[in-house]
Amino acid sequence: MEIKSQVECPVRCLESDVMEQARARLIPGGLVRVPYDCKACNDASPIVLASDEICADIQQAEPQVESAMAARLLIALVDQELCECDLATLIGGAESTVLRQLERLHADGLVSRRPVVSMVYYKLADADLQDRLRRRLGLVAEGA
Repeated sequence: MEIKSQVECPVRCLESDVMEQARARLIPGGLVRVPYDCKACNDASPIVLASDEICADIQQAEPQVESAMAARLLIALVDQELCECDLATLIGGAESTVLRQLERLHADGLVSRRPVVSMVYYKLADADLQDRLRRRLGLVAEGA
C-alpha cells in the first residue's frame, strides 16, 4: 500500500483548539481525557492523551513500541477506533509523519486499519497489548 503524505478526511471530528486546551491541562506523568464526538460513527467516547513521561514509560516497557509518537498513538487507540485525521490532530505536527508511523504500527501487527470511503480508521490489533496498556494507564480500575 502506498503511504499517503496527507490525510484525506471529509469530516474532522477532533478540533485542533480542543487538543491545544487538552495539552495545556496535561501535567507531567499525567493523562487527560479529550472530549471526542465522532460525526461519522456517532461515538462520543473521550480520547486518552498521555504525557511525555507516560509515553516514555510505555516505550521502555514495550519493546515493539519504537517511539514516543507510536506510544501516544497506541494509547489513543486503547479504548476505541479512530480515524487517521483525528489521530493526526491528536499528535500535531506533520500529517505525513503520523501516517508513516501508523503504517509502521500496522506492518508490525499492532494496529489494524479499516478504510471507509476516503477515510481510514485504526484500532489496536493486539488484545494482549491493549490489556497491558490499560493496566499501565490505570484504566482497568476505572472501567474506562
